[in-house]
Amino acid sequence: MAELSAAQKFTRDLVSNLNLLKSFEQELQNAGKHKQWESQIIDNWLDTRGYKTTLQEVLDAKDSMLSNLSLWAGTYQTTIAPTNDLSNTSTGSNLVIANSIVTLGGTEIKNCSFNLLNLSWKESDGNSSAANILMHRGALSKELEKQTGQAMQNEFIGYLTQGSNAKVSWVGVDGPNQDGTHSPQKESTFQKIFNVINQILSSIGKVFQALQIFDMLEKLTKALAKAGGKSPEIEQKIESNETNFNDTVSDAQSDLSSAESEASSLEKSSSDSDSGDDSGDDSGSDSGGDTGGDVAGDTGGDVAGDTGGDVAGDVAGDVAGDVIADLCCCCL
Repeated sequence: MAELSAAQKFTRDLVSNLNLLKSFEQELQNAGKHKQWESQIIDNWLDTRGYKTTLQEVLDAKDSMLSNLSLWAGTYQTTIAPTNDLSNTSTGSNLVIANSIVTLGGTEIKNCSFNLLNLSWKESDGNSSAANILMHRGALSKELEKQTGQAMQNEFIGYLTQGSNAKVSWVGVDGPNQDGTHSPQKESTFQKIFNVINQILSSIGKVFQALQIFDMLEKLTKALAKAGGKSPEIEQKIESNETNFNDTVSDAQSDLSSAESEASSLEKSSSDSDSGDDSGDDSGSDSGGDTGGDVAGDTGGDVAGDTGGDVAGDVAGDVAGDVIADLCCCCL
């Protein structure tokens, strides 16, 4: 693959480094407080972080990095489990992504959609199954790495429905897996894991939505200046967009804060479990697991609106640390 541009590198790093994401959200919040709608402000911040790029180039790079299915090419060994009995796992059909074509069990999927790391398809498009999954890199493969010495792989978590069969929880790991299965997780842990990933993706999506609003505010500010500083119509649009910008940034920060808090809880539960205390994971289910969430408002797709909560993997170790996931390192 050709060398990434600075804008592509920033986009990749933004979705894989929680500290960078948090810092960038703070920068946007400061711009909103002072009503500084000049792209040079963001351009300068990017430069100080070592990214020789611009706001516009970052906006242009978003789709190529976050909605490029070829970056997730691979053969995914999968595991399924009833949503009401997550310990009852069985081996599922391989999911293969190659040249942006998706096949399940050797059958090509028709009209699949991939946007902001959310892959989905419908039975109504002529498929024998329907699915809604989140692509990520987490500790399912991290656990395999500890057990087998293999490098971390791309993964997915979500739901699968096949024909008249009930919807099942579905996980997959790219690469060889000795028995095709994963250690069962408690239902409450499954819900929290999905919620953590969903909240982080939601935060990322809202950051890009805020950047688009910022770009619009800069153009409106220039248009107002060109109109001599007085135009009720433009002034109204600026006021409305300023409110939208501040609300979007605030929501992005809230999503990230919630994800970090829940990840810390998961990490603590994992530590308690390792020391022989399992009580923390059985305290009940996570109410946020089924809430889903719109990843990027009007600019993106619904990452988890239909997917809900019960999914597999133990990503607490990655999420609680500085780097949640090196989303594209296998292909970049």
